Amino acid sequence: MRFFVRTGSLLCAILAKTAANWVYQLGTDNWDSAQALALSSGNIFVAGETEGSLENVRFGLSDVFVTKLNATGDPMWIRQRGSIGQDRVRDIRVTASGDVVVVGFTEASLDGFPWAGGHDIYVMTFSSDG
Repeated sequence: MRFFVRTGSLLCAILAKTAANWVYQLGTDNWDSAQALALSSGNIFVAGETEGSLENVRFGLSDVFVTKLNATGDPMWIRQRGSIGQDRVRDIRVTASGDVVVVGFTEASLDGFPWAGGHDIYVMTFSSDG
């Protein structure tokens, strides 16, 4: 499932063919994109990319974000991480122990790890509490 929105990422739960049960919109004044979604214990985890500031911080050209929503669409937490370059998300999963795992690639040093050049792969984890 992918959503591409110029100024925000949109997620909604649809129970009937024409009615949304709830809608949650997240965005900045720049480009934002939800790339991956995972469900676990009634919670929804969304990972994506932003060229703005979702957590009052901006690391580089594009950053990774992860947000947790409860079953009714209320945001529980959001985290934004990145390098000085472009960071991209490819997938998100929740482990049996509840940890959130995000994978993707970066074009610069991420969290102090050396950059090998080109597109380096990253694996990033968060606890279920963020």
